[in-house]
Amino acid sequence: MFGPICSCAWKWQRYGRDVLAKVVSSRVMLIDHQDPLHGVQEGASLLRTRWGLPISAAVIAGSGFSSITDVGTILDRIPYSLLSGLPTSSVHGHGSELVLLSIPSGTVMVFTGRAHAYEGVRPSVCASHLALAISCGARDVLLTNACGGLHPGLRTGDVVIPTGTVNLTHRSISVHGVSSASPIDLDWSRRMTDQCWSMGLPVRNGVYAQVLGPSYETRAEIRMLRRIGADTVGMSTAVEAQWAANKGAHVGIVSLVTNTLTDARRRAVTHGDVVHTAKMSRDLLSSVVQTALASRSGT
Repeated sequence: MFGPICSCAWKWQRYGRDVLAKVVSSRVMLIDHQDPLHGVQEGASLLRTRWGLPISAAVIAGSGFSSITDVGTILDRIPYSLLSGLPTSSVHGHGSELVLLSIPSGTVMVFTGRAHAYEGVRPSVCASHLALAISCGARDVLLTNACGGLHPGLRTGDVVIPTGTVNLTHRSISVHGVSSASPIDLDWSRRMTDQCWSMGLPVRNGVYAQVLGPSYETRAEIRMLRRIGADTVGMSTAVEAQWAANKGAHVGIVSLVTNTLTDARRRAVTHGDVVHTAKMSRDLLSSVVQTALASRSGT
């Protein structure tokens, strides 16, 4: 068992680089000191020259969410492979293409897939899509994900707009200066929720927990996650959201419950089930994302 909080720190060889590890709140936290903005400047310069348009927002698509490009008119499509510093996703249900959309409230960058820490990349690489969007001028970023439902009231296919996050990956991205207390723009989340309900789109609020993955939760882990106040759990989003908020971005999150979790009995879950549920919920997801973008401040 770990002792009391201490300030000891040491270097750990991770991802081929020295990473500073600290004991914080009686646990080991791996802190990535690589700034995600540094690796995407060439790609950002290419896009600014190619588009010549102001970017109002960005969307990061989670597992099975790549169809959300139908929320607007497609102006351009670019493979990740043409953008320096942007990783491609090896996970089924994630695309590797950047789509530029025109919507009534402005021009939006949609990333059809993301990288995950369990794919063997460092946290700063997971945040590179957001870094590219911020470098192109986006100040409102909407992160979407597929998640497991921990709260007994959640059902498969429910959409949750989180109002809080818990980072259980033991990883973070270093920032200079004061860190944002909460990555989520709560005013935006409230507007999202209210406008969705006014349009007949049933959404819930709750706390989202990010774990490292790639394995799904055991029954003991489900009990632990519920006791610390988590309503949903997934393998992305919280770390990137915290970094983006620290950089001054307004962050919103939309989660789709693709499986429900119980500690009462063993229930097999596969990634195929997750992607299938996302595809079956395509129309609802598109409507919620469209409403979320329309509810941004100043639109």
